[in-house]
Amino acid sequence: MFRRNWQVPAAYAALTLLMTWPLAVRGGDHQLGGGADPWLFIWTIGWNAHALAQAPWAIFDANIFYPRGNTLAYSEHLIGSALLAAPVIWITGNAVLGTNVAAGASVFLCALGGYFLGRRLGLSRGGAFLCGLIFAFTPPRFGRIYQLHQAAIYFVPFALGFLHTYLRQGRARDLRRAAAMLSLQALTSGHGTALLVVGAAIMIAHHFLAGGALEWRKRLRDTGVAGVLLLVPAALLFIPYWRARRDAGLVRTLDDAGVTGSSWLATTSRVDTWLTSQLPPWPWRQVEPDVALFPGVLVLLLAAAGVVAARRSRVAWLFLPMLLVTIWLTIGPPFGIWQFVSWIPGLNFIRVPSRFMLLGMLALAVLAARGV
Repeated sequence: MFRRNWQVPAAYAALTLLMTWPLAVRGGDHQLGGGADPWLFIWTIGWNAHALAQAPWAIFDANIFYPRGNTLAYSEHLIGSALLAAPVIWITGNAVLGTNVAAGASVFLCALGGYFLGRRLGLSRGGAFLCGLIFAFTPPRFGRIYQLHQAAIYFVPFALGFLHTYLRQGRARDLRRAAAMLSLQALTSGHGTALLVVGAAIMIAHHFLAGGALEWRKRLRDTGVAGVLLLVPAALLFIPYWRARRDAGLVRTLDDAGVTGSSWLATTSRVDTWLTSQLPPWPWRQVEPDVALFPGVLVLLLAAAGVVAARRSRVAWLFLPMLLVTIWLTIGPPFGIWQFVSWIPGLNFIRVPSRFMLLGMLALAVLAARGV
């Protein structure tokens, strides 16, 4: 796909360099974002690069909280991102530079993933390009570039693209490729894995509700031994976190069951900030936002056009519910559902439910591309 359309990755690469400037020339001494998160991820990437070179079998026994072991599982392991950053760190000895390379790569790969999903959904090259553009650079996703566990979700659109093709055409190789993408996402980000599980569940449910056959024997046969083996890495990565939960008592509590109303209009875009400032000063707007969730006026208009113009499209009726489910997971009591599902294994990896809107941004990107 990309070999025949080299202009697509070239354009995404150029936009990534532009939007992350000056990292291209100052990546060795510029830290992305503020607060504690960037320092945590710089340490995590640095430790992983060291462990991969010295003792990869002991990578989860990180050099913190001695004499405890398995301490890398106290947070996101970021092993997949470290694989991108490690060669840079081994050559330069600079963990900041390696982390910035991994962060920049996450933007570029999210764009490629959005394009791939768009093409698998039947969008034109132009529509698919816009899908990747919106997914990679829309403020609620791009604004989290310094939080690698949320930025590195690029295997989600690839997995959903393969799964969609499998459900439509029934080719076993597409199901196995989706399994491979799930393991790669688990290797890269636990948050991304939870998002992928939610997205895949919605896609499968939509397929059956639209009249698709269950054919469970065929599904098992299509998965085969190869598919099971491809899922083994994802299963193995859950073991350290299960141990951390058992031995160190690391259990998520329901301390954040929603976001403030002002978060839905908060954005890092200057243009959209000005546009939303023209709205009346409603009291709920005066509350400090928890997070920036506003995707942009143009994105919303295009997505609305996509729903209206393609209201009979199976794609629209797949990704509109996906968007609505992520919103439902994000809003707080009494209407939100996070307090009822946060205990589910896999979903309980997510601490803040607003992060489900990263999957919502992918759904919006698809709907906006349909609008064009």
